Amino acid sequence: MICPVDRQPMLAIEYDAIEIDYCPHCEGIWLDAGELELLLKDDGTEQAPLLSQLQRLKKSKERSYKCPRCTLRMQKVFSSYLPSVVFDACPENDGFWFDKGELKAIVSSSNHTAARDVLVNFLQNIFHGPASLKEQNHAD
Repeated sequence: MICPVDRQPMLAIEYDAIEIDYCPHCEGIWLDAGELELLLKDDGTEQAPLLSQLQRLKKSKERSYKCPRCTLRMQKVFSSYLPSVVFDACPENDGFWFDKGELKAIVSSSNHTAARDVLVNFLQNIFHGPASLKEQNHAD
């Protein structure tokens, strides 16, 4: 898959049987339809309140990107449950695009469970891993 932000190839990373498409250049994440719901389920029982309250942002200063699946222009959305995080949604419901740190902020705001803590740790390692390697290579 090609990153909608910088047009670079993305990496497919598996987490708990969910394929997360990750761009190591801009550190964005693409989740296909249904994958965000799987990540945010509270101990596998209920959908997180965030998803039931998604609203389209009418105006945004952020640049909108094309969906990596259908190539239609994505819409900026937020949840009244967590209005401070704006992310991109495919108008054909192919999935969601999260710029660096947006998915981590959403997951961090969900119900506190051991599974959520593991996911937050995983996301921190994704975002801090490549930068740490670059810093080590420059230090040598």
